[in-house]
Parts: sequence; structure tokens; C-alpha cells
Amino acid sequence: MPFLHPPLEIILTIAIAFFAGLIDAIAGGGGLIQLPGLLWVFPTAPVIDLLGSNKLASGFGTLASSLHYIRKLKINFKQVLPAMCAAFLFSLLGGKLATLVDNHLMKPIIFGLLLLIGTYTLLNKHFGVDREKRTRFKGVKLGLASTLIGGALGLYDGFFGPGTGSFLIFCFVSWLGFDFLTGAAFSKLTNLASNVASIIFFGITGHILYSTALSMAIFNVLGNMLGARLATKNGSKFVRWVFLAVVAAILIQFTYRFFRLP
Repeated sequence: MPFLHPPLEIILTIAIAFFAGLIDAIAGGGGLIQLPGLLWVFPTAPVIDLLGSNKLASGFGTLASSLHYIRKLKINFKQVLPAMCAAFLFSLLGGKLATLVDNHLMKPIIFGLLLLIGTYTLLNKHFGVDREKRTRFKGVKLGLASTLIGGALGLYDGFFGPGTGSFLIFCFVSWLGFDFLTGAAFSKLTNLASNVASIIFFGITGHILYSTALSMAIFNVLGNMLGARLATKNGSKFVRWVFLAVVAAILIQFTYRFFRLP
């Protein structure tokens, strides 16, 4: 691919960041837009530098959408704080593991899980929509379940990452029993914790292109703010359909990139 002129690089990266933030705030999966976009715009840049830049840009956007959900919804932090703490700690561990293990081994597993999640959500029309904002667990059991979700997906986010937000939403809805809107809010808060850990890891190891990442962060924030606004305005049914669209898009991308014939 020929090199792009700097002004075109800027236009493309901020457009990618905005759209990624918009989708990510509603249903997760923004990394499946932003990271491939960075790889396309900067084909000769070190991949690990693009990974770090992607985390910094998306981290600011995740913070913006998290704050919007906090303002618009009654967030019970006792329910989500264990997931946030576990996600932070295990994301650091996942980042370390990513330097030691070939994460390509994860791709067939993630593809199968996404296929099951998408099929289950599509076939169960009332899943995550017609339910009260209450959990199936209480007290210590709720804390343990929340910790397990945050720890497992924080580890995955640090190690590999694609679809983390979508997996978090599904776990909060299917296992803990929340509706899709609450699941989206809890997903953003948990993902924020894992993003902060990843930013610390990539920052310390010197793998962030700050000039690119900071300009993208501004537009990722704007996209996240719009996405969160659309989600809180239109409710769980809207989030459900965007969630299904994102899962389908991720599956198509996985099929094209990882299962195509040479």
C-alpha cells in the first residue's frame, strides 16, 4: 500500500476513532474498528505501538461514555466495582502473557464463542430486554460473580482483546441478569479499568505513538458520547440490535482475516 499524505492520515484516523467510539459505547467491539483502521493507515508502523496507541485513544472514549452512563443511570457501584478491580489487575497480567504466548491460538476459540453468543441472543427475543434491573445474585455471591467476570475478561483484554466489550455485556446480561442498557453501562466501567491498566503497561514499555493517539482520543471521546447518548435515549431494545450487529461484524471480520484460504 502506498504511503498516505499526512493530512489524509489525520482525516482517516480521526474518522475511524469517532466511528469506533460510537459503536463501542453502545455495544462494545470498537477495537475491531479502530485497530484494523490503524493497521491500514500505518502499515509499516510496529504493531505493538499501534496496540498501545489504540488503547490510549479508546481509553479516553471509554471514560467519556462511562461518565455519561453514570450521570444518566442509577449505577450501583457495589455490583460493578469488584469487576472493575479484577479487570484492572488481570489486564496487567494479560499484557505480560501477550509477550510470552502466541495469541493466535485464541482466535478459533473466540470465533466459536461469538457465534454461540450471537445465535443465542438472536433466538431469544426477550433476552436482556423485558427484565427488571436486578441481579440473580446478592451479597457475597454477587461480588464473586462480578469479580470472575472482570478477572476473566480483563485477562483476555490485556492478552488479546477483540470483542471484550461485547463479551462483558453478554456476561452481565446472561449470567447476572441485568438488561442490555445496564449491561452496557457496567461493561464500559469494567472496560475502563482494563484500559487504564493497558495504558499503564504500554506507557511504561514505551509503545504509544502519542501524537497519533491523542488526536484520535478527542474524536473517540466524541463518538463515545454520542453512542452513550443514543443508548440511554433508545433503551435496551436498541442496544440489543446494535449488539447483534456488532457480533455479526466481528464474526465476518474473523472469518475473512483468520479463516480465509492462503
